[in-house]
Amino acid sequence: GQLIDHCEEIILAPNEILFKEDSLETAMYLILLGEVEIYKGPKQMALIEASLNHVKGVKVPYIKTKQDILPIIRETVKGISTHKYMAEKIDIQSKGDNLSASFNALDIKRVLQNLVINAGYVTEDDGTIVISAEPVNGNMQVRVTDTGCGIPEEIQPYLFKEVMTTKKDGSGLELLPCKNIIEDNHQGKFWFESKTGEGTSFFFSFPI
Repeated sequence: GQLIDHCEEIILAPNEILFKEDSLETAMYLILLGEVEIYKGPKQMALIEASLNHVKGVKVPYIKTKQDILPIIRETVKGISTHKYMAEKIDIQSKGDNLSASFNALDIKRVLQNLVINAGYVTEDDGTIVISAEPVNGNMQVRVTDTGCGIPEEIQPYLFKEVMTTKKDGSGLELLPCKNIIEDNHQGKFWFESKTGEGTSFFFSFPI
């Protein structure tokens, strides 16, 4: 499992999981997001289920902080470097001296994970995924570009549907949650450009 600051102690098996009382909601929220893995014995599962039901009913403040987005991109790439769909080469580029913006780092990582893994799925082993960040007209703009075959025109209108996937194994990562994170939570914009035989670029931007 992954040890987190919000936990007083995690004993993987077969004993109890202990949390500080004042941070239980935060710990359960991270479990709900899938950011924490723990031992799932019968007693632990009962505790988790009860706590998650409570957390689901709690309105959690959406927190955005001013920070540099480049380290977030690098951390994301490092975290998914062993994923089966990752291409051999990822080129991280940046433009401008100041890449600071106000955003929720956890959600931006999740968006990047989805986009980069999807790009890796369509990129050949000797291909390259390019991730770039730059300030544009008062917004931070991020682009993830693959060197795949492009998105067929007949598929494009369905990309933001909830269960849309073009992967044979059905393991496609949905794009609608990415769009919602950027547009609803960051008051930004999420879009793509694709050319058959050349590849696809997904963009997102939000106010600095």
